[in-house]
Amino acid sequence: MNGKPFQSGMKLPDSESVSFTWKLRTDDGLMKVTATYDGKPYTAGTVIPLAGKLGKHELNITVTAGRMVTKSYVIEATTNASGMKALVDRFEKAKQFTNSATVRSLNNYLEMMKRYEGKDAAQVTKYLQGFNAKLDEFKKAGTIKDEAYNTLKESVYYLIGNLAQNKTVEASSTEGNNANYAPAKAVDGFPASRWASEYVDNTWFLVDLDEVKEMDTVRIDWEYARADKYKLLVSNDKQNWINVMPAHDGKETIQFNPVKTRYMKLQGIKRATDYGYSIYEFGVYNLSGAVDVKGIEGIQVKVDEEAKKVTIDGLLMNGVLTNVKLKVLDPKGKVHLEDETKSTVAGSFQFTFKLTGNLKGTNEAYLSTGYMSEPVKVTFEYSKENPGKGHDK
Repeated sequence: MNGKPFQSGMKLPDSESVSFTWKLRTDDGLMKVTATYDGKPYTAGTVIPLAGKLGKHELNITVTAGRMVTKSYVIEATTNASGMKALVDRFEKAKQFTNSATVRSLNNYLEMMKRYEGKDAAQVTKYLQGFNAKLDEFKKAGTIKDEAYNTLKESVYYLIGNLAQNKTVEASSTEGNNANYAPAKAVDGFPASRWASEYVDNTWFLVDLDEVKEMDTVRIDWEYARADKYKLLVSNDKQNWINVMPAHDGKETIQFNPVKTRYMKLQGIKRATDYGYSIYEFGVYNLSGAVDVKGIEGIQVKVDEEAKKVTIDGLLMNGVLTNVKLKVLDPKGKVHLEDETKSTVAGSFQFTFKLTGNLKGTNEAYLSTGYMSEPVKVTFEYSKENPGKGHDK
């Protein structure tokens, strides 16, 4: 891969591209070698960009010389906050955003994700869901173009995770009882494998999530044999079903009001072709969740007791450049400082001030902007008495 030996199962950032070559240990001139990548014919040396193609991919190399031998290699394209930031930067250079506020907002959500990666998964999910909400908001406002929106959306789906992947699945039928088309193929994470049913309209496909989960989005990657009309049903007992959407026309992504359920069932009503129903990948996601992102996030307070100085910085999550106000109350509740500063072009801000008077104890700082309904509160401790006089910004 890319001119170097590799082992199946390698993970690569989606900012990279891959190409594959191979060499036979022995070749008598009669051997025939063919290859497929994600189920499609592949020619040695062909470069494949991984951007927007997150998840598992499979390279199959088949050697035929009297008998056929196939060897499979799996790679996984991955991403994180830094990888998504690289995409935002790339799309900004490609003029995929119509204003700077969109870029600043998306980058600030990614900065918050990065701060919690490997430390607090719940916080990472919170800011990822907030990032997703901003993507949809900017798409509706027309400030992000399709290429950037679609690629970044794939990153969201990948990092949020498919609740159905590798879970127990059932279907009312499998085409020809062929194991290659088994229901599990639709939740194995491979884009080329698929479930296929018999040629019957009244067909269902069911996923057991193992426990009750909250969800609000289903993505269906249909093969040519798709549904003309179908329903999505949910249940906690596999007996009583609730329809979360009316008969649908076969679009790939379906969003609905959040529900908590264990079972998700696709009920086919009418086929779009003479074939049955066939799905490459069936994804279940919780994209909205309980997102509680304030106008100002990422507040950090540093107290230098020797220098009698406090620094407060943070991020403006909507990306709009504006003034930020600061009010500091001492441990007795008296106003110690009121100040105002402009945000930077990156959508951040910083206050620096010296401490005066007797501020020993817990001090409160309130930060706000003109578009916030209420300020954000943060506290800091100071342990020295009578630190001196004067303050500066």
